[in-house]
Amino acid sequence: MIKSITKEQALYFKRMFRHARSTAMDDAEGFQEIVFAIERLGMQLYGKSGNLGAYKKSIGDLTVGILEKSEFDKNYALVQNGRNSALHQGAYARNLTRHCIELSLQIEEALNRIIMKEQMNLTVSDLMISGPTTALLWQPLNLVRQLMLAHSFSYVPICKDGTWRLLSENNIVAYLGPEITNRKSKLAQPIEDATKDGTLILIDAEVCNKDCSLGELIQIFNRNQGRPVLVMREEELVGLITPFDLL
Repeated sequence: MIKSITKEQALYFKRMFRHARSTAMDDAEGFQEIVFAIERLGMQLYGKSGNLGAYKKSIGDLTVGILEKSEFDKNYALVQNGRNSALHQGAYARNLTRHCIELSLQIEEALNRIIMKEQMNLTVSDLMISGPTTALLWQPLNLVRQLMLAHSFSYVPICKDGTWRLLSENNIVAYLGPEITNRKSKLAQPIEDATKDGTLILIDAEVCNKDCSLGELIQIFNRNQGRPVLVMREEELVGLITPFDLL
């Protein structure tokens, strides 16, 4: 019989799987983090240390109603057999990574079902990204651009004149413009200098506290067209949350 897990445990494993899946999507052969996440969840559900074979029923029970049992069995077998294989390179590893991502998405949906059963008790602090990456006014724009490209960020928080704002990829593109000749010098500009004449525009950020309800948060998303919301504890930035974190 499957061992029950709490909302807090489901949130913990959901974050683990999302991080592992993000790693795998950045590296076509980076399936290992997802396998480790499956093993850790399996051990929690199984109640003791085992292997992927021992964990299969417990994880399968968790995903009941998410997909057909035959589909789960197929995906799980592909991941299990790939994990046990000695060949973890090239096309084989890339194929294994794809199957791991598919299985991770199914497990994440099962965990999300557990979390959303307590939707009325959820707050922003349950789902936010803690300690978000921020930009500083003295940093050259090129540094922030590289950061956004490396992590697929569409927005980066930045504090100016005591107010939190967002630097968006769209506004960076507008600032750089279509001309190639000035691109290098523009990217070398400190963010503060680039914003002085209004050429690089920063967006005023919506903020909330960590006890904000999901209903209140959705209203903010509707108002700000789905841009990230910064989570504050008094005047300290403690987190960031996007519509993606509610999916």
